[in-house]
Amino acid sequence: MAAGMGAGVGAIFRAPLAGALFAAEVLYRDSEFESDVIIPAGIASVVGYCLFCFVFGWGSLFQSQDFVFQNPLELGPYVLLTLVLVVSGVFYIKSFYGINDFFKRIKIPNHLKPALGGLCTGIIGFFLPQTLSFGYGFAQQALDNQLPVLFLLGLAFGKILTTSFSIGSGGSGGVFGPSIVIGGALGGAFGRMFHAVMPNIVTQPGAFVVVGMAGFFAAVSKTPISTIIFVSEMTNSYHLLLPSLLVCSLAFLLSRKWTIYSKQVFSRVDSNAHRGDFFIDVLASIRVKELIKGIRKVKLIPEDMSFNQFREVFSSSEQQYFPVVNQENKLTGIFSINDVRKVIFNQEIGDLVRMKDIADPNIIFTTPSEDLNEVLKKFTIRNLNRLPVVKDEDHTCLLGMLDRREVIEFYNQRVKEIKSGSNNSDFGH
Repeated sequence: MAAGMGAGVGAIFRAPLAGALFAAEVLYRDSEFESDVIIPAGIASVVGYCLFCFVFGWGSLFQSQDFVFQNPLELGPYVLLTLVLVVSGVFYIKSFYGINDFFKRIKIPNHLKPALGGLCTGIIGFFLPQTLSFGYGFAQQALDNQLPVLFLLGLAFGKILTTSFSIGSGGSGGVFGPSIVIGGALGGAFGRMFHAVMPNIVTQPGAFVVVGMAGFFAAVSKTPISTIIFVSEMTNSYHLLLPSLLVCSLAFLLSRKWTIYSKQVFSRVDSNAHRGDFFIDVLASIRVKELIKGIRKVKLIPEDMSFNQFREVFSSSEQQYFPVVNQENKLTGIFSINDVRKVIFNQEIGDLVRMKDIADPNIIFTTPSEDLNEVLKKFTIRNLNRLPVVKDEDHTCLLGMLDRREVIEFYNQRVKEIKSGSNNSDFGH
């Protein structure tokens, strides 16, 4: 899936490197990459890009001037632009899913919903014709500083609504292309305004178009790194990496609660594809000694106890597993109720059999320093419910019995703590 995504995006938007990174980054809302897919997505993106350009021509999607960042004071207007992009991005997401929910609720045949969405889109397009179609031409004109402020603001606001109505009503389409146009229009509008107020600082309004494209999509998609490369490749402008990095990073942090991709999980922790990996990682990070309070004390059975004496112990005990010890109280074996179930009522062996004859000397045990991943493997070897816990330095000294349920409950609690910390942290770690 990721390779196909990288190939398609890399080809259509003429951004092969960004296509591969986007496929790895867009899967998670937190700042994480799916590193395993970068190589196959990169290869697919290069092949897709080359084949596409071989047929439709080479070059970048947009042509821009040689924009240069060389005045640190310009970062101030870029920060203000970030705030505008974040607010607009949240409005875009709310509008998109608000209209989508509305069309899900209305009681009309599904095949009429896109028609109604098309009608609303057409009405908006009647008053704001620049909001129809792709809008890439207007983005190019904004890069060339050819469009007035009100036109650009109308393009951005109208594009949010037309995209929401056309796709939210059940029509087909993507959100990346419209996001680029919306961000570029907002950047162009505020770039022109900043240029009018501080022409010595903001000397190239078109540069704000490039940064606006990157910042807006980073805010709505939670892909700050790949978006920077995306816009640089699409505009063939690599001199704005620094302000783009600032704007995309801030936009990402300020819009953490919202995303245009509703199926985007927070992190690898929440991904079904990595649930097994995470299960092992978490278990391997926990030692048995952390569960020492949950280790149960049990009644020890002397080796020389007769089977008749054990019957009396068994009748008043709820234990499932019985550790057997010698005269020095050292662990020498263990048996379960299943081991004696067939002979527990056999009166003939009552005084003849001693418990050391029944106990299994091949004890499967654990120690306080062992991790729970290894412990769980031992539970599954013989489908055990409890394991003896012995001292690290003396495997004949029993500390108690560890219940499988205690391990699972402790794991679930640890995962809950990790998820809570991840989702509440400002940086997602």
